[in-house]
Amino acid sequence: MEKFFKTRELFARHLLPGETSPEPPKNNPVIAIAPIEVTECAPMFANLGNGFKAVSPETLTVAVAEIPKKLATRSGDLRQRITVEEWNGRPVTTSAGKALLESAGFVRHYPPMTLYAPR
Repeated sequence: MEKFFKTRELFARHLLPGETSPEPPKNNPVIAIAPIEVTECAPMFANLGNGFKAVSPETLTVAVAEIPKKLATRSGDLRQRITVEEWNGRPVTTSAGKALLESAGFVRHYPPMTLYAPR
């Protein structure tokens, strides 16, 4: 907040005679949310069973490119995200999947890569 007021003071020095800066906007309301503890997860590959088959690089590229579109159509929580930690048993950031995920909008976190729903 301090930067806001310092910038406001800087601009005020360059106003023409008789001009004034508008009042700053009111603070957004804040609510308290109780802590949420995540106790379970569903590993994707462990739940695929024996029916999972390898796909061609072209099919995988198309599938990964569709992920942001699907995530964008979800309503509700704007913090929705998809996080990929491993790619073929290796950390995703050291795998061949890194560039493919980056092209779809995933960003690097250490060590996974995450795609956030658009706001």
